[in-house]
Amino acid sequence: MDEGFVQRTPERARAELADAGRRARGGRPARPLEGVRIAWKDTFDLAGYPTRAGTRFLGESPAARDHPLVAGLAAAGAICVGKTALTELACSVLGENDAVAAPRNPHSRTPRVCGGSSSGSAVAVARGVVDAALGTDCGGSVRLPATWCGVVGFKPTTVPIDPSGYMAFSPTLDTLGPLAPTVAGAIAIHEAARDATLAASPPGRLRLAALPVPAPLRPDPATAAVLDRALHTLARRLPFEDPPRCDPLGCAHDARRRTGSLAALEGAALWRDRVRAAGDRVSARLSRWFDAVESPAGGAHVAALHAERRAAIAAFDRAVPAGTVLALPASPIEPPTFAALEQPGAYDALYARSHSLLWPFNHLDAAAITIPCGHTAHGLPVGLQLVAPRGRDGDVLRAAQAAESVLAP
Repeated sequence: MDEGFVQRTPERARAELADAGRRARGGRPARPLEGVRIAWKDTFDLAGYPTRAGTRFLGESPAARDHPLVAGLAAAGAICVGKTALTELACSVLGENDAVAAPRNPHSRTPRVCGGSSSGSAVAVARGVVDAALGTDCGGSVRLPATWCGVVGFKPTTVPIDPSGYMAFSPTLDTLGPLAPTVAGAIAIHEAARDATLAASPPGRLRLAALPVPAPLRPDPATAAVLDRALHTLARRLPFEDPPRCDPLGCAHDARRRTGSLAALEGAALWRDRVRAAGDRVSARLSRWFDAVESPAGGAHVAALHAERRAAIAAFDRAVPAGTVLALPASPIEPPTFAALEQPGAYDALYARSHSLLWPFNHLDAAAITIPCGHTAHGLPVGLQLVAPRGRDGDVLRAAQAAESVLAP
């Protein structure tokens, strides 16, 4: 588990490597992901292996076929190494799991969480066991583990994931996200998965703007010091402009206080009955989570939530000029220890704070990436988040490549 896997697929990997060798010997052109070792979050079906989504009550039988995305990346030449761990039912961003063993943060001798829900995907990349891994992100579930494990994690503009052979949590918000050591690695996976190539931006059009963070959400001192140095370095090398007059973080948090979490409502609607029927095969923590999520007061509540979200997305799009990419922290805190999560009253506060700068951009359907930008005095990674309104994925990825080249040690 220290390498992030719940299942290895050695026979499949050998067969795919052999196929790549036959193609090369036959003079066939290399495919986009030829020989790239990848791992999949255990919410996607791999033929011949059960899909358990970090639980004890799912995955009794092996999947009959690959999920279409798995098959697509295999056709692009990727070598499937295995399936990675996640938090129970993809229901936590911290990286803990009370039902099965959880991977540990690879940057700390003291047992610390690695972020979730795509915890094992980040660990496998950070350990160098794979060249890239696939996760899903509906509230920071790719970007937080990437941040805390010191790798790149990208949440694109949402494209619904084919439900056949996939265990969804929030059908509206779930989106596939690559994790890789570099931005270029993430781009290669993103382009293969979406069957698209990033279009070139007009010269000189791309600019960064440091987004102010509301006082309650500002990073802790250890994290802030790293981010301040990174932004100062970037400002000396890359074009910056004044931030737009908008407060996407504050607006998203205000909306959640009024209407609740769309991801939580959808997750409860999908899974509450099955979780309750599973009895003691579900951890006490997950049971408490589902008990605490209030059911919506009929379809009108959900419709109003969607309407508010559409308005917020449109307002964010209008507020951020074309070619502008916002820069801000990925997480305001260092990854906590497992022991800290068990302190009375600590879990909920750490949970809420950990991804408080991430989930608002799921609410806004923004394109967002986190890249490593340094380490705290404790040797723990810190991530810089780059964001633009939906559909501007190419701007975000190109800005990330430019920032990565400046911040590289």
